[in-house]
Amino acid sequence: MNAEVIAIGDELVSGQRLDTNSRWLSAELGVLGIPVTFHVTAADTLEAGLGAFQNAVGRAAVPVMAESTPRSISAVCAIIGHTLVRAG
Repeated sequence: MNAEVIAIGDELVSGQRLDTNSRWLSAELGVLGIPVTFHVTAADTLEAGLGAFQNAVGRAAVPVMAESTPRSISAVCAIIGHTLVRAG
């Protein structure tokens, strides 16, 4: 079993912010005995997030989202065939 860590955010792909969440998640997954084989960083668009998750599902048993934004959650929902509904 392997994992892929996906980070989504314009600030990450532009270099404005360092992705420390993926590093931490990879270390924690390693403690659990789950090797991480890929880190992917995508822009904060539905298309980029959807592409990242589709690729991850095809090559990793455990896709893990390091950053959660409404668009990244929408991408996950699109893959599993559900719609994101906001309460309120």
